[in-house]
Amino acid sequence: PESALAATSVVVMAACSVVVSVLRLVQGDISRDVYLCWSAALWIVVLGAPIGSLMLTPSREALCRRVFYVVALAQFVIFAVLQVRGNALAWTWIAVSAHLVLVVVLLHRRCCSGSKDDLANPSGPRPAAR
Repeated sequence: PESALAATSVVVMAACSVVVSVLRLVQGDISRDVYLCWSAALWIVVLGAPIGSLMLTPSREALCRRVFYVVALAQFVIFAVLQVRGNALAWTWIAVSAHLVLVVVLLHRRCCSGSKDDLANPSGPRPAAR
């Protein structure tokens, strides 16, 4: 299920972070800004991961997914406004990419929007009960 995948992805990300941190420490090229960014994000990881694991129950999964989509969209818009600003070429690429992603998502939803009963019974829909 998705909850097992979420736990696995957290473990993989943690392992990658530890390996990269050790490599950067061995190389000795960690700047002060990296330490400041790390300390700014630390409380989100330390508090957010346990709270998130308590909140992510099957009944709240759809709500959490929607909240994630809204936060991701807000983050993208804020980044684009602050960083891209008046670069017309960049805005064109963003618009084309966003539309392409939207078309793919809508096509996927349209093609794969069968119910769980349809997926469990590949022979076709069940006859209506009378």
